[in-house]
Amino acid sequence: METARRFLAACNRFYGAGGSAVNINWGWRRTECLMISMFTDLYDAISLLGSWRWPVAEGKITEITSERLGRDRAQARLAVAYEFWVERDGPYTGECFWRPALSPLRRVASARRKVRRSAGVRVRYRPDDPSVNRLDGGVARLLKEAGPQRPGNAAQNRMN
Repeated sequence: METARRFLAACNRFYGAGGSAVNINWGWRRTECLMISMFTDLYDAISLLGSWRWPVAEGKITEITSERLGRDRAQARLAVAYEFWVERDGPYTGECFWRPALSPLRRVASARRKVRRSAGVRVRYRPDDPSVNRLDGGVARLLKEAGPQRPGNAAQNRMN
């Protein structure tokens, strides 16, 4: 898999990163690069299924964002970005999302006030590639551990 990653990096340097997935002028080599990229992403996604067996590292939350989604902007999700170190290597980063089904705007706003920047988190990472990682238990566990919203000024809660 490491060979595929190096080949993909070389393709991106030669052909330029980004661009359209279908570009006839670049020929078969660009298609080959995109295929390797697709299989690398698929491998990373499938490996997340066994993440409960991965090692755990301590990290911290770097950003908490609430986003409104959908055409009518009636849906919402909470995005939590975090960073962690593996021994002396790092920092590695990751992002986790939470999207409630019922009354999403109110629940995301409430959850946003519960989670604090710089709060400690547990991160599970793939031993051979820590850039493939996930928040241990997801945002739902993070919210459960955070408990009820801290009392105090609502404006102060929004700032954190």
